[in-house]
Amino acid sequence: MKLALELRGRSRPGLLDSFAAERLAADRHVLMVSDRLHQLAYRSVESARTGIVPDPPTEAEVAAMVQSRSMLDVSYAGSSLVGEYPAGTPAPRAPAPGDRYPDRAALAGAGHHLLLFGGADAAGIDRLRRRWRGLVEIRDGVGDPGRAGLAAGGAVLVRPDGHIGFRAPADSAGLGAVDSHLDSYLVPANA
Repeated sequence: MKLALELRGRSRPGLLDSFAAERLAADRHVLMVSDRLHQLAYRSVESARTGIVPDPPTEAEVAAMVQSRSMLDVSYAGSSLVGEYPAGTPAPRAPAPGDRYPDRAALAGAGHHLLLFGGADAAGIDRLRRRWRGLVEIRDGVGDPGRAGLAAGGAVLVRPDGHIGFRAPADSAGLGAVDSHLDSYLVPANA
């Protein structure tokens, strides 16, 4: 998606550079999972050699391993392409910016999605719709805002890769922060 944005002239300089940093996080994750799988295999070999059978992994450990192996727990926290307003706000609930949005499969298309939970500043939404036409689909969030890491209402930007890119209140200041965040790496429709 980053390359497509670059080719269409809709990205700011540096968007492609973020690819290397974010892939490094994913690469580290792959190595960590590989190490864990190696340890499990080694324990099996050792148990065959010694006759001492280790305790089987718990259901929670197996579920965590499946999630890790599927790379569903990769986080891009700390990337220049994720943030929150106000900055430094401790996440009230998981997932946090940079984490995978758990309901991404329910979102159509491969673009950005701005999900609104609860009331939102109408003028701010209209401005975002005009500026980010063709790049960001704005829609009401469905279901529990806690699935987006919100304690109550707010706005959550879901990136094309399914990770939370930004989170803010859905008031005028929060939507302005969403706009500034998008403007840091994308070129608006009416630039």
